[in-house]
Amino acid sequence: MISVIMAGGKSTRLGPRMEKPLIRLGKQTLIERTAETIRSSNAGKIIVATSPATPKTSAFAVKRGMAVLETPGNDYHDDVYFLLDKFGPYLSVNVDIPFLTREAINRLLAKSRDVSIACVIPRAKVSYAVAEDSVGKGRDGMEYVWIGLNYVTPTPETELLAMEDDRLAININTPLDLAFAAKMLAEERRRKG
Repeated sequence: MISVIMAGGKSTRLGPRMEKPLIRLGKQTLIERTAETIRSSNAGKIIVATSPATPKTSAFAVKRGMAVLETPGNDYHDDVYFLLDKFGPYLSVNVDIPFLTREAINRLLAKSRDVSIACVIPRAKVSYAVAEDSVGKGRDGMEYVWIGLNYVTPTPETELLAMEDDRLAININTPLDLAFAAKMLAEERRRKG
């Protein structure tokens, strides 16, 4: 199965002319962290989906031997369907979820079949503030945080796959999000010694 790193956003909330995939968190850029995690999982070939808004990301990825496909970049959902037309069902991973794990990817892959699947975290299990635009209700009436890890198919139906690790809900959209992620990473490193 093809794994697509969604790396074409305009990153308007991070500041002028900042390409989110190239932001460093620890010793790696977000795109490097994401690609490394995908490579450690059971996922297949990686494609980096860029757009006209991320030319430096395209060059960075190509220089590191990653396959790149430029999407129109008009809208996230339009790009998802553009990629679906190109590849058929695929694993979609947003570049801005820095605490993505291979276990989360493998769990999603094990559940993949004929319908689309969106990975979520029950909001009640998230121990920090999240952006309201990343929260939605499931058919069960519970509030969930969308994490940016999806199995995309042409079917209109989407199932939710609830994850337990609330770090997966950390999504870098603003300078405050980046500072919070850096603090979480530093705390993890201290714990591991």
